[in-house]
Amino acid sequence: MSLAQAVHARVPESNFDAERAFGYLRQQVAFGPRVPGSAAHEQTRALILRTLSECGFTTSVQEFEAYAPAMKQVVRGFNLIGIYPPGSRARVILSAHYDTRCIAELDPNPARRELPILGANDGASGVAVLLELARVIHQRKAVNTPIAFVFFDLEDQGLGADSRGFCLGSRYLAANSPPALIDFEIGINLDMVGDAQLTLPYEAFSFQAAPELVEAIWEIGVQVDSAVFVKRKGPAVYDDHVPFLEKKKKYINIIDFDYPQWHTSDDCVEKCSPRSLKTCGDTLLQFLYQQ
Repeated sequence: MSLAQAVHARVPESNFDAERAFGYLRQQVAFGPRVPGSAAHEQTRALILRTLSECGFTTSVQEFEAYAPAMKQVVRGFNLIGIYPPGSRARVILSAHYDTRCIAELDPNPARRELPILGANDGASGVAVLLELARVIHQRKAVNTPIAFVFFDLEDQGLGADSRGFCLGSRYLAANSPPALIDFEIGINLDMVGDAQLTLPYEAFSFQAAPELVEAIWEIGVQVDSAVFVKRKGPAVYDDHVPFLEKKKKYINIIDFDYPQWHTSDDCVEKCSPRSLKTCGDTLLQFLYQQ
């Protein structure tokens, strides 16, 4: 079955709980800014690993060190990996970053620009979708393809337009993939998917590298909510999918980059919506059911 044909297959009804997903978002934000090295960052790691384990995933932690330009120091990072079913080699990877930016350099108030952000959308939203997806997959047992959930660290600690300081966790994993991830065929990254005014165009790097995969997911997304998934090209965003594209892997990014609160102190819970999380969760569940 091709990706295009799979869109029209009968699939189980979604059981993605929008409020439960939003609870995961709130919980992360309540920890505080998840800057690498902070207590909130450690609490978020524990939440992710505990939730995956409770949902029947085999978990592992990939540690690495990298220089984080915005933090002006070498930082220890922790990529978090969950495999389902346990012991399998993943065919599909779903990913998101869980760290939050150490500075709010775009804040309209200059006094806040050296403070860390809460990252309700830019950080917590993708994690929230994946954690609720893990619960549904475990409960329904209707996904028949081996999958990995990967939570990248040190995505958001770069500076300015220099992409080399960003996506440090995904760079490391792309160059040092554990055996369970080496042979994956499809990768889907989530970033900034909680915006209450969510609009998801095609991300340009994704569409250029894997147009058939993008179109297959957007075809499902339009059926879920045509006001959110829009079939037009959006901006090119250097994100955690790019290190894998550079390795010639099929990996796409789902992102709404039109978010005025990006890298400001206003990236808070009130700017996000349970409905946005559910739209993404339902779309990904339908895609996974068809694999």
